[in-house]
Amino acid sequence: MKTALILALLVSTFSIDLQAHGAVRSFQDEIQKGDPRKGIELFTGLIEDMPDRVELYVLRASCYQQVKEFDKALADYNKAIELDGKQPGFLVGRGTVYEEKGQLEQALADYSKALELNSEWAAAHQGKGRIFRIQKNYEKAFEEFSKAIEIDPKEPTAYAFRGNLHLEKKAVDKALADFSKAVELAPDNPNAYRSRGNGYLWKKDYEKAAIDFSKAIELNPRDVEHYVGRGDAYYYLEKYDKALADYESACQLAPKNIEALLGRARTLNQLKNLDKALADYRHVIQMDPKNVKAHWGLAGIFRRKGEFDEAQAAYATALKLDPENAGVLEHFAWFLACCPESKMRDGEKALQYAKKACDLKQGGDSWSFQVVAAAHAELGNFAEAVEWQKKALTEGASAGKKMPESTKRLKLYEDKKPYREVIKP
Repeated sequence: MKTALILALLVSTFSIDLQAHGAVRSFQDEIQKGDPRKGIELFTGLIEDMPDRVELYVLRASCYQQVKEFDKALADYNKAIELDGKQPGFLVGRGTVYEEKGQLEQALADYSKALELNSEWAAAHQGKGRIFRIQKNYEKAFEEFSKAIEIDPKEPTAYAFRGNLHLEKKAVDKALADFSKAVELAPDNPNAYRSRGNGYLWKKDYEKAAIDFSKAIELNPRDVEHYVGRGDAYYYLEKYDKALADYESACQLAPKNIEALLGRARTLNQLKNLDKALADYRHVIQMDPKNVKAHWGLAGIFRRKGEFDEAQAAYATALKLDPENAGVLEHFAWFLACCPESKMRDGEKALQYAKKACDLKQGGDSWSFQVVAAAHAELGNFAEAVEWQKKALTEGASAGKKMPESTKRLKLYEDKKPYREVIKP
């Protein structure tokens, strides 16, 4: 729920005499304009006139929180709690400030204290759920979000948070059910559509993902994540021009957003604009030297440019950073098995990496099997190469894929010939 809406609800609960105060009426207008600084000014004046009115400190604290003046927000919540320590909402408010400051134990203590005062305070259960999620205590987080939903089934954010937990467990259909409920309850909330869009990305339903991210953009065209999400959907739909336009929009809004830069780089790669893709990957590495995706992407660009020494070094760096990354293992194995330059090839290492990737992917998939086949062919194990390539083709056919290049490679292996990648910049 937006802070401005919380403030509006708080104002509506005040006594008639306070609601009638001209400054409060003026502030209600400012809520609609989204001007928390004006709210701070107004409530400061009211506090001077009525220093014992606890509600005013809470409202000013909310305004300070909006402008990220967290210490001032804490001071106001502390004053409100000093004046009335029996209100769970005040403790929840202070807990959210602690949460934003990263002081998770203090936040958890406030949410827990609020529930001691009122065990049916849904916002406190949500707060505890958020802290547990950050701490990766997903079972407790799930319990808290579910309790919040049980208490207040019409509050959308708890569904969104629980949906994200379902995604953590790869329970995509359950996640989508929660996200859809959030959309139903808050059809004007762009974040609800973004969450469901992310769920559709997980489900690989890219058309629906693009629709939800488009709605999120319509509702909030200034949020970078909405453009990145739709860019991802268009990328997987192979609508690369549209994907590039969205990543460009995201980069304009936030030039240092790593996901936007990575998305733009991989799309530029698909569009064969290798030099610009290379620049984006290098920019990411400059900001985040341990970014695995950037080193992996860099390796792919070098490979396409025929700069094999640089490609090998970049793959090795990516693998060193994340030795359990199945994608890096597969692509490095493919390079080691199929590189047209003989000094780069290493069939034993390629087979080792390819088999490890299969294990990490719980048995592997069509692409995994093709990498294993290529490694066997490099080693001269053509019977094994044929077996694995046929397995890859069977797996691909079951997924409705047409694989003409894979069929050509099978013929090579049957003729006892290894595959050599043809470099096409």
